[in-house]
Amino acid sequence: MGAGTGIILVSPEGHHLMSVIHFKFYAMNNDAEYEALINGLNIALEMRVRNLIAKSDSELVVNQVNGGFQARVPMAELYLRYAQRLLNFFNEVRLECVPREKNSNEDALAKMGSQ
Repeated sequence: MGAGTGIILVSPEGHHLMSVIHFKFYAMNNDAEYEALINGLNIALEMRVRNLIAKSDSELVVNQVNGGFQARVPMAELYLRYAQRLLNFFNEVRLECVPREKNSNEDALAKMGSQ
């Protein structure tokens, strides 16, 4: 049907900025997870955010970016290098894995993006 991703940025004051992205290309699940991370980082940089806690329900992506897992698929290697390059623009950034059930709002946005 389609692929998409949902991103929610939350300010320290609790304000929410939601973004839905529809892909005009075929995306595997891990590709969509990397697209969410990369697009979220780009939005945060555009907003001049310098300290960030990023959360994802993709254990694979979180562990690859944090250095615990190797990216063995060529596309994942490209996504990983690009995400790491973006992370260098932040003063402080922490990437955390959250259970899928705690990521339901983002999943709902991703479903909208896939339509």
